[in-house]
Amino acid sequence: MYCHHCGTPINSTSQFCARCGKRVEENTTAQQAQPSPVSHKKRRSSPKLLLTGLAFSIPLVLVGFIFFRILSTDDLSEARQILNIAVQDAISIEDISQKAWILARIADAQSMVGDQAGALSTVNLVVSTQLDMRNFSLEVIAITQARAGNKPDAYRTVESIDGDSAKKASLLAQIATACAQANDPLGAAEALKKAFESAAIISDDSQKAFALAAIAEGQANADDVGRATETATHITDEFQRSRALGAIVSLDAKRGRIKEAWKTAIAMPNGYWKALALGDVGLASMKSRGNVTDAEATLQEAVNIAARISETYWKVLALTEVGLRQAQAGEQLRAVATFRQALQFAILLADRFKSYPLSKLAAAQVEAGDMNAATTTFKQIPYTADLNDLGMHLSAFAEAQAKAGDFKGALKTAARIEHVERHAFALAGIAAAQAKLGNVREAREWAMKETTPFSKAYILLGVVVGILERRRPGVTIIW
Repeated sequence: MYCHHCGTPINSTSQFCARCGKRVEENTTAQQAQPSPVSHKKRRSSPKLLLTGLAFSIPLVLVGFIFFRILSTDDLSEARQILNIAVQDAISIEDISQKAWILARIADAQSMVGDQAGALSTVNLVVSTQLDMRNFSLEVIAITQARAGNKPDAYRTVESIDGDSAKKASLLAQIATACAQANDPLGAAEALKKAFESAAIISDDSQKAFALAAIAEGQANADDVGRATETATHITDEFQRSRALGAIVSLDAKRGRIKEAWKTAIAMPNGYWKALALGDVGLASMKSRGNVTDAEATLQEAVNIAARISETYWKVLALTEVGLRQAQAGEQLRAVATFRQALQFAILLADRFKSYPLSKLAAAQVEAGDMNAATTTFKQIPYTADLNDLGMHLSAFAEAQAKAGDFKGALKTAARIEHVERHAFALAGIAAAQAKLGNVREAREWAMKETTPFSKAYILLGVVVGILERRRPGVTIIW
């Protein structure tokens, strides 16, 4: 059994993924009128959230990097200023776990806007005060230290993380990616060597497969397709091998190597990853103005493969992802049909497995511009009295509305969230979407009116993320 979000092998009796902290039972992830401050009711906070991960659409896994060279001087200055304010608010947070959690993410953002000294200073602030750092914060700190040029400390941080060698190998692969993106090939090679050393001592086959898949992803992110392919051949688990090959497909597709990407994708053994990979190939082919007929056929083949997946849960997730790629490729009518098919299968799931797939589907429908269908899908999510879970779904929906440009609707949805951290996540997602569209001043102004230190710091971080994403569309970062 694997966590659908990060691919980590987990026991069937586990309630949470040991690596990313997501709930296993539901496999959940924490994912225009000008906005004004939202009136706050008393909201309840839960320490569980900081252990169970980020908001629904905020990934824990680093899949791309932004560097200060791609930003204008004005962007740099404003982003740095906003992050300095966020640091001061974060320092005033009373809960030490919250404080460490958000300071680590602010430090990472500082390194992305070229403020390496500020990033290391913020990291040292966390470490020197011996705040309660969970593994999630330590992982972000290690990557930040590597990107800021302090690899020795990054490796020491990796060694301080509790857990198995598979987790450390995965983190070292992410550090390799950070080095490669910073034009440090020697640093990337060193990190990958350490990752292989960690993987070599793993005795459990499933854990070793997870570690090797992470290393292959790191090699692919470093644009070393040959070594990534070689690593993938040593992975015996079909799910993890397909995950590794998916990273290679993604790289080839982005580089315009459509034929190579298609050949790799079509040979993948796992249906879920194969459907997503072919969706990526079809979308890349359409965007590159290649053969439209071939692109449409590839996307349809992705739908067919997704529909043939035997496990309903994975079938729904695959259909949702492929449908979103169809919409992004301009195939709106086909996307609607694919989403409809996903919904038909989703309602067959037991209630405890419905929430996450339906939430993902609703967010995809919003992003595809079908608000009415999204609203209908969202209403199918089983009611839960758990404010964390309910807030997670509402946060995902609010962020999807913001990405679609419906800021008024997004703020209205966010106002329904009673869970403190989930509410902050929703507002941060809205601020990021607004800043990404160029409305940085407006996003910053209403963020500054937030009175809760945690919320204010996180929303300001969202503004910076929006600035960064505007300069490099499609990038995903740890925040």
